[in-house]
Amino acid sequence: MQILSLKGAKGDNALIRAAKRGYFDVIEELLYRKVNINSINSFNRTALMESTKNGHLRVVKKLLLKKGAKIKISL
Repeated sequence: MQILSLKGAKGDNALIRAAKRGYFDVIEELLYRKVNINSINSFNRTALMESTKNGHLRVVKKLLLKKGAKIKISL
């Protein structure tokens, strides 16, 4: 398992944590390193969902336009 894919207590991986906070440069690096863009946390939210919820438009655009993040996850 890649260290960047490890999840914290709430199920957030590095990408989801960065998306919550709007850390655009960190997101770019994580995507370059091929972190799973569609990973979900314990609340069934993706990085895209978290960045949208917190109003980080630049991150939302990066996830949607550059990497093809799924908008809806079926479990």
